[in-house]
Amino acid sequence: MHRSLCIAAFLVVSLLCAPPVMAERPLVAVLDFQEIKSGLASHEVDLLADVARGEALDRLGGGYNIITRENLLDLLKAHGTDLEQCQGACETETGRLIGADYIVSGSVVQAFGSFKVNLKLHRTSPPELLGAEVRSCASLGLLEDEVRYATAAVLSSLAPPSPRATAVKASKRATRNRHSN
Repeated sequence: MHRSLCIAAFLVVSLLCAPPVMAERPLVAVLDFQEIKSGLASHEVDLLADVARGEALDRLGGGYNIITRENLLDLLKAHGTDLEQCQGACETETGRLIGADYIVSGSVVQAFGSFKVNLKLHRTSPPELLGAEVRSCASLGLLEDEVRYATAAVLSSLAPPSPRATAVKASKRATRNRHSN
């Protein structure tokens, strides 16, 4: 009897002292952007997708896992496919294939005398378009900022800005103000 009571007490103490089980964070994948007659080189378009990944990390903070391009390529390769095969209509299929909860896709085009950045946010299961944003700029120099703004806009439906995003934005704004004076 005494031994059973000790075992029961040990189990209760163990349960009370055990670290809480952390809920798994949703996975967000930013696919490489499509270049549609923009005149940009492939490495420039890849850089713009990396800018979107960075903005996703800043915007969503610790509430989401953001998959890196390298991990995305590895996961697709393990499934016998690559990014070129996953552009366009099969964004949500790509997301489900790699286990992502959300997919950000984008394209860059030069049209109507300006550069256009078109970003979309899809939930993978059930498939649903959650956000879309088109931003324009007159010069290549402004394209990175427009990608940041478009990324922030499409991700706004997922979560409010994290404290990290607010701090990063304030720092970038201060830096820009110093350089413009």
